[in-house]
Parts: sequence; C-alpha cells; structure tokens
Amino acid sequence: MEQFIALRRHYYPHDNDEIDSLARAAWLNNQHWKICALPWPMALHWR
Repeated sequence: MEQFIALRRHYYPHDNDEIDSLARAAWLNNQHWKICALPWPMALHWR
C-alpha cells in the first residue's frame, strides 16, 4: 500500500489518498513503463 501512496504523491501531489487517486497513479505508472518497454522508434509514434 505504501508503494501506491508514493506513486500517487509523485503523479498527483494535490490529490488525497482515496482509492481512485491511487488507482489513477498506478495506471499512469503502468502506462509509463509500457511505453518505455517499446522499441525506440515505436515509442515515438505511441505518444
């Protein structure tokens, strides 16, 4: 749970620790790592 709170504080410092804010931060972090895992030229077209 502490990891989710840390992610939320990183991505959404203005939000509180409600489950929706934690879920949004976890989803955003997951998307970030998915994009980073793409081959370099593909990652440019993803955004």
